[in-house]
Amino acid sequence: MEFPTIKHSIVLISYNQEEFITRALNSVVNQTILPDEIIVLDDCSIDQTVELANKFFSQKPIEISYSVFVNKKNIGIAANIKKISEVVTGNVISILAADDELPNGLVSNIKCAIESSRLDPNKDIFVCFSPLISLDTNGENPVLQNVNVYNNSAFETALRKNSSFAKVGFSKGALHEQDYPENLGLWADWAWDVGICAKANKYYVIRDICYTHYRGLGVSSKESESKLNESYMNAALYIMEKYNERMSVRDKLFILGEYYYSKYIVNRSKFDFFKSLIFALVNFFDFRGLVAKKNIAARYIPDFFIFLVRKIK
Repeated sequence: MEFPTIKHSIVLISYNQEEFITRALNSVVNQTILPDEIIVLDDCSIDQTVELANKFFSQKPIEISYSVFVNKKNIGIAANIKKISEVVTGNVISILAADDELPNGLVSNIKCAIESSRLDPNKDIFVCFSPLISLDTNGENPVLQNVNVYNNSAFETALRKNSSFAKVGFSKGALHEQDYPENLGLWADWAWDVGICAKANKYYVIRDICYTHYRGLGVSSKESESKLNESYMNAALYIMEKYNERMSVRDKLFILGEYYYSKYIVNRSKFDFFKSLIFALVNFFDFRGLVAKKNIAARYIPDFFIFLVRKIK
């Protein structure tokens, strides 16, 4: 069988990340198989990020297409995500935050998985679920987010944050007319994931780690906890309203539980707390292991127990 041509574009989104941009780029060009295109999409950095990216490409010439796009003004995460479909030429996309990195073998793993799954990047709309590892700023204390596809559905999996959709190896078609609701704050990222996975008619799974995330370096680490909680509440409400007709009864019960819990955290209403607790009990069997504090049952379990289970697993 002749496989459709896979043209893999890797997009680095950067803003004032001069300390990490070279590490991120090295993780891309040191792959066992290179991607077909590397694009740095910079959000008008005021440090040396752009200069270092250009210097990297000039000093380490590679035989693939590469570009550095610099916004004329800072437009934010949402607008940059929307811009990706305008600048890439590939049919398979991986997105990398410039303060994170890609494990070696990512590009070859994606190529093999797409081919073995008999997917056509020019026709099929698909996403990739894969493990990611989260490290602290020193590269220590790893937390593994494993793959656990829920109910054989990309949409239901993203809805529950059940497996990491690390934004690697998805088809360009998934970006078409895809909204990134910037008014939701940082948890708009979750709403976008759900939207991408709702559009996908297929998915594939890679069991090797495909993304390395560094905690405490991104924009979320600089946001106040109250703003993050409010953003999560708004994102849950947005998802509930936008995908109401798409969701099953169990989906609706889950997202209502998320909404009322975050609403309680924001407003400290006892009524919201009891509603969230009821939904947590109803949704208990949607709980698939203590892999993240955000899991619905884990909120009512002491942190030390969560860390103990993580260590045992």
